[in-house]
Amino acid sequence: MTANNKLIYSIDGKVLIKCDTSVGGEVKLKNGIEGIYQDAFMNCLKIESVVMPDSMRRIGSRAFQGCESLKSINLPEGIDYIGDCAFKGCGSLFNVSLPEGLNHLGKSAFEDCNALRYVKLPTSLKELKDRTFYHAIMLQEIEIPEGVEIIGNLCFCWCVWLKKLILPSSLHEIGAAFTDCESLSEVIVYSDSILELNKAFKGCNKLETVWKRIRVNTYVNKDWEHIWSRSKPPRTKTKPYACVCRKTLPSYLSYTTIIPMHIKEIAHHTFYKCTILEKIEIHGGIAVIPEYAFAECTKLKEVIIHEGVEKIGEYAFQGCRNLTRLELPASIKEVSENAFAGCDNLRLTYKSQPVEDK
Repeated sequence: MTANNKLIYSIDGKVLIKCDTSVGGEVKLKNGIEGIYQDAFMNCLKIESVVMPDSMRRIGSRAFQGCESLKSINLPEGIDYIGDCAFKGCGSLFNVSLPEGLNHLGKSAFEDCNALRYVKLPTSLKELKDRTFYHAIMLQEIEIPEGVEIIGNLCFCWCVWLKKLILPSSLHEIGAAFTDCESLSEVIVYSDSILELNKAFKGCNKLETVWKRIRVNTYVNKDWEHIWSRSKPPRTKTKPYACVCRKTLPSYLSYTTIIPMHIKEIAHHTFYKCTILEKIEIHGGIAVIPEYAFAECTKLKEVIIHEGVEKIGEYAFQGCRNLTRLELPASIKEVSENAFAGCDNLRLTYKSQPVEDK
């Protein structure tokens, strides 16, 4: 008896209802089929590949759940629905390219796909639901495209080989999506709508940098903001840590940084623990150097502060132990008592006020 004799279709031939669990190897679905019913291939342990016709539109819940030998499956353009747990437990599935036009990917769709290394997501997909790629432990790369608006709880939990992540500007809601992604070390966020990310990366113990794009009226590492740190900086009177640059700067920043003239404000903690920064030049259009702005920049040797800056906040340069000389402009009206705490080698001088002609 051939494989096709063990496939049960609906009367009109448009829906596959059931596959006998004895079927193995490659399965080709007949032309004209539009859907796979829920549980249709569930626990078909011998199936290695499935070829679908271009007419396919829907894959039901648990359709391929537990197909442990399934290594490859083509998902043609035109599929717009994949149900809950559709490929859950397909432990041999290596890579998946989801088609453009897909607008529903169910909960736990690829949960426990332990061999899955690469997934391509379509721009048509608006939501990644809870546990979609839960425990896909070999997943090393995931590109979340523009268009995705929601990432649900535990969506990528236990993807322990995932190392880098880019979140799109379309994203406006994220749950505890990347819990226990133990190898994740860098995240770049393009979204302006996401205000809280701490819960998203619980248990990501190697994560050191989360960069978030912000509006250019505040200077935070060339319009980027570091909004999360495994080692949190000191809590301040306002936000606990609005922006942090921790340990290393991205490649577009150099050892010398000149803050552009159009920037009128530096957020607190902006360069906190930027340990490659050696020189900073601050123009006079920035009235205040806020609290902890350059704290613990241990390689900072030269600071140029131009006329127009009026205040240096608490602990602004704390722990800059290589800073030996700083001349403050005559415009300075207030220097907090502990602004230079721990700068043991610093010699601080003031420029004199210019003498007006009478």
